[in-house]
Amino acid sequence: MTLLNPLERSQMHNYIFLNADNIFLRPLEIKDITDEYLRGINNQELDNYTEHAQLPKNIYKLKEYAENKWKSSDIWLGIFLKEDEKHIGNIELSEIDFIHRKARFSIILWAEQKKGYGFQASRALIDFAFRKLNLNRIDLGVNEDNTPAINLYKKLGFQSEGVLREAFLRNDKKKNIIVMHTGPINRGIEIEGSVADGSNSVILEQVTNGIAVRMAVLFLVAQAQETIG
Repeated sequence: MTLLNPLERSQMHNYIFLNADNIFLRPLEIKDITDEYLRGINNQELDNYTEHAQLPKNIYKLKEYAENKWKSSDIWLGIFLKEDEKHIGNIELSEIDFIHRKARFSIILWAEQKKGYGFQASRALIDFAFRKLNLNRIDLGVNEDNTPAINLYKKLGFQSEGVLREAFLRNDKKKNIIVMHTGPINRGIEIEGSVADGSNSVILEQVTNGIAVRMAVLFLVAQAQETIG
């Protein structure tokens, strides 16, 4: 690992887009397209439930992908440790629709997993999307066997709303893709973020259950109206 000198660190921090406890997010640059990044993207052991290593990539393909991202309207950010500026993954909002106020979320970590960095990065970007971009809906798709990712998304307030049946094929086994979505929580307005995201908090679970109850009530009302009609 190459340590940055104080000037480089200072310049790096000028590009920070979003801050979290132990990590920060910033737009990726051509200098970030490194061999370490390439190894992470091609790592077969990290690609059990996704498709990022389904086809081999070289540094030229990675740069081409990055250039296409830069030309798009997607918000594509690198996840970096504050401690040493290590690039540990990427996170993005794609298919952003400002008319219908929605977007699609994705995240990949190829280093420093299971340390809470994915949650910190996701919460920072999702809060930004709702508070600054005024989005109303963020959705994603996740392999039904990817339990760590599903747990992360539930912790962030995502809830399941449907299934793409047999949409993922790996090792001759067909797997479903769970479609999940979340809406805004006004952290700092309706409730403090530390309370909503606390280890003992059941607020996100209550939000999820509340939506399910409302859907059930609407279904019963609709049935009653059909019977009366």
